[in-house]
Formats: sequence, C-alpha cells, structure tokens
Amino acid sequence: MNNLKYSRNGIQEFFWPINNNDTQKVIRDVIHETVIFFRSLSHDQSRETILLKVANTFFLSKALSVYYIKASEKEFLRKSHHDVSVDFLSQKDNLLSQNQYLEHLKTGLRREVKSNPRFYGLVIDGLKTVIKNDGFTRRNLKYVPNSGEIICTGGGDAAQRYLKDTQQKAFLVKIGDFYPSQIKDSAIYKNIKSIRYKASYVEYIDFIRAFFRSNNIDLSTREFEDLINWLDHFLAYTIEYFHMLEAPSNKIPKILWTSSAGILWNRLLAIKVRENGGEVIVFDHANGSNINSNTFMPFVECQDLDTFVTFSSVQKKYFEEKLATQIYNLFPKPNIVALTNIE
Repeated sequence: MNNLKYSRNGIQEFFWPINNNDTQKVIRDVIHETVIFFRSLSHDQSRETILLKVANTFFLSKALSVYYIKASEKEFLRKSHHDVSVDFLSQKDNLLSQNQYLEHLKTGLRREVKSNPRFYGLVIDGLKTVIKNDGFTRRNLKYVPNSGEIICTGGGDAAQRYLKDTQQKAFLVKIGDFYPSQIKDSAIYKNIKSIRYKASYVEYIDFIRAFFRSNNIDLSTREFEDLINWLDHFLAYTIEYFHMLEAPSNKIPKILWTSSAGILWNRLLAIKVRENGGEVIVFDHANGSNINSNTFMPFVECQDLDTFVTFSSVQKKYFEEKLATQIYNLFPKPNIVALTNIE
C-alpha cells in the first residue's frame, strides 16, 4: 500500500485485470448451470452422484479460482502491463496449485472438534454447560441418548434464540465425534479408480471442460488434469468420511441442528440424517452479512436440509428469492424461517 501513487483521479498506474461485473456474471451463471445439471440427474440416487453434488459446491470455488488466474493472465498479456505481468506470471503456477479446502480433508478434523469420551471429558462438558448457560447440554456423542432429542453440532446466537423459543432439550456435540477414524491412502486410490467410471462423473467433467471453453479460457492439458485430480481426491476423501457415518456403531441423530451446512462434515451428516428419515435444521451464522442481491448463500447453506433459520425477514426474503436458481432439490423446498417472525 505504501508504494501506491495517489492523485485526484484515483490511484496512478493501477491496473485490475478482470471486471468485477463480468466476474459476478460468470459465478452466477456457472452456479445456475450446475444446479440445472444436477436437477437433470435427480433420478440418480447413487452414492457417487450424491457426493458429486456435495463436491460441486467446493469444486466450483477451486475451478473459479483457476478461471480468475487464467483470465487475469490473458488480460495482463493483452494489455502489456509488463512490470505487473512478470511478477504475476512468476507466481501463476503456485496460485494454480493451491489445494484450498482439499487440504482440510487430507489433514482430517482437528483435536478441538473432537470431544473427550472419558469420565474427565464428561466432567468438563458438565462444567461448560453450567458456565455457558445457553440452553445446550454439552456431551460426547457416546453419552447422548438417541431417542429423539435434538443433537446440535454448532451453537451460535441463532441456535440459542431458536432453542429458547422451542423450549426443548438439546445436546451440543462436537462434529468430530461422528468421524472417529483416520483415512488410509490405499482407500483413496481405490475410490479414485472407481469414481472415474461413473456416468455422472464423466458428464460433469465434460461440463467443466465446456465451462472454460465457453468463457474463452484455454487450459493446458496439465492444468486441466491437475484441476480434475483435485476433484478426484476431494470425492475420494468424501466417500471415506461418509463410510464412517454408515458404520453400525455411529449414532446418527433423528433431529440435527448445525450452524453451517457449508462445512463438509456437517453437510455429510445432514445427508445421512435425512436418508434415515430424520430432520435437519441449519442456522445462519453470518449475522446479516449476506444482505446482497448477488448472494450465493442458499447455494452453499440451503442444500440437504429441511429448515434454514436466519435472523430477519429481509434475509428470509433474499434467500427465498434465490432458492429457485441455487438449490438442487425444489420439491420440497427448504423452509426459511426468520427469528424476528417467531419472537
């Protein structure tokens, strides 16, 4: 910032390679097109296609980052901004190779999101419950009865207010309790091999290739292979995490509350709960930051759930308007609830 030159006309010698309005249109269009794509596969309820639908939310973020880099490179070279271009191009390969969310899947869940199942952990959870006094009973999943109680994997202001209104008993459980195992590399290689033969996967790869072509972005063979390799590994890890939920010893809630379906592990659990005939309620955790006509919040947060609880009637209106173009399953549509309407 100290090196920028300012004048009455703005910043001198400043160049931004891509137009923000064009970028917003690309994002909006590709989200809508993938929604249409997956709606056309609504008859396919195979595990791989369901998880491909989950992966799409995260993979588009990766694919769009590649689009930004390649579009910027193209514009830098076209405008001949030599000094900036040289610096940008020297970092291009590092930018393209960033693993983003995939790194979290490889690393696994942190110790902080797993609770202590021993007596000491039970005591600590009891003390936290008393000190916090927010209506939630902290408990390791092992000690939670599964007879219809609410199990919540993330609190927050919206969840606390909603719980106070419902006056039900709710257990606050760490999401890591549902995913106790480490993933072996051998399982990843096996999953990748099996994924590539699925018809929905092949069609999706063709769709992604067409996306770049339609936006006049030329990816090298290596760049496209690296991008698809990212998707392959994401799907392979996701399959293993879902296997953990399917284990007979896992205790799947009948009523799940969670603070974000944009977190992969919450999303997978929500899918499993609904497959078992349970109910999923997701709580807005953005506190009004998505009051925006270009919001993509429903695409990220309103998939695979029954009810989405937000803070105000204005947010409710914005989200409901976006559901038609941003969620995969319209029948039935998620119920959007505003806390201001239930007080």
